[in-house]
Amino acid sequence: MKSITRLIEGVTVVEISGRIELGEGSAAIRELVRDLLAKGRKKILLNLAGVKYIDSSGIGELIANYTTISRDGGQLKLNLQPVSFASSPPIATRRFTRARVRTAIPPFHRTAVPPRFQPRPPSP
Repeated sequence: MKSITRLIEGVTVVEISGRIELGEGSAAIRELVRDLLAKGRKKILLNLAGVKYIDSSGIGELIANYTTISRDGGQLKLNLQPVSFASSPPIATRRFTRARVRTAIPPFHRTAVPPRFQPRPPSP
């Protein structure tokens, strides 16, 4: 798993690519969110459009982080949409749909944010 973090007008945008699975991937998400909360960043957008695979431990970690951030008075949102609408949804997106993660964590809606604040496409 790789991540790039940037701050845009008070919102921390974390672009994640690769695999989120038991072990390194899910632990990296946990540490990343803990570090952001320790820095006082409570509005977090995880851009998961570049995630190729996520297992149940990765999904569980995202839900646990959502709960932690919400209890702290913060917001966590997910972007699951690929940047190009012509491309098929990544495997991770289909897994999120099956696990009904979107009912637990509110999704990020691209149309609600001006283009300059939208997440960049993940780097290959």
